[in-house]
Amino acid sequence: MTRFSMLRVIGLIAVIGAFYLATIRDGHVWGDDWAAYVHQAKNIVEGRPCGDIGFIRSPTSISPLAYPPGFPLLLAPVYRVFGFDLTAMKVMCVGFFCLALLLLYLLLREAGRELALATVAIIGFCPYFWDFKDTLYSEFPFLAFAYAALLAAHRAVNPSLPRRVQTLWGLAAGVLGGFGYWIRGPGIVLLPAMVLANYLTTRRWWSRLNLATVGAFAGMAVAQKVLFHV
Repeated sequence: MTRFSMLRVIGLIAVIGAFYLATIRDGHVWGDDWAAYVHQAKNIVEGRPCGDIGFIRSPTSISPLAYPPGFPLLLAPVYRVFGFDLTAMKVMCVGFFCLALLLLYLLLREAGRELALATVAIIGFCPYFWDFKDTLYSEFPFLAFAYAALLAAHRAVNPSLPRRVQTLWGLAAGVLGGFGYWIRGPGIVLLPAMVLANYLTTRRWWSRLNLATVGAFAGMAVAQKVLFHV
């Protein structure tokens, strides 16, 4: 990647981020998912069980008793510093969205830098994503960790890298994908996606890369249950 190409995408993402931050609205839309995330973050800061939010689930409810701990963990430092400040929490989510756009560009650049840049612009200025910035949901942070995991998995199969470096990238892919799973349960699909990508390159299901990725991802999944019980 040339320096000019990197400056272009960073400049574009900076403009997108500034536009999002300048148009953040006060308050929050009706709903309760965001309140559960903030309550779980509050519990983490105060040293209480993460999932102890006092939610009584009705038989017809589609909401879980508690959400995965990843997003509350990301909110916890913001809550500790700023308290119950929805704007500060939205700023954090916008930051993760900007990071996701950069990682998406890095994933797509092999298909053409102009195409990758146009994709970032289309997604960044999409009215749906712009409106979504005013909701405290886990999608923006999840995108960042999902793209980071896929990028690490892509780097891991680079044949020009030493085997040790490839293995480290495989471990990184598993850890990043595992934290994506901590943020959203459907993040579990990242694991078979990365395993399949490794197989298509190495033609071995149980290659060292897959063992590293699966082991790291599984370790993150076990750690979630042991540490947070949700």
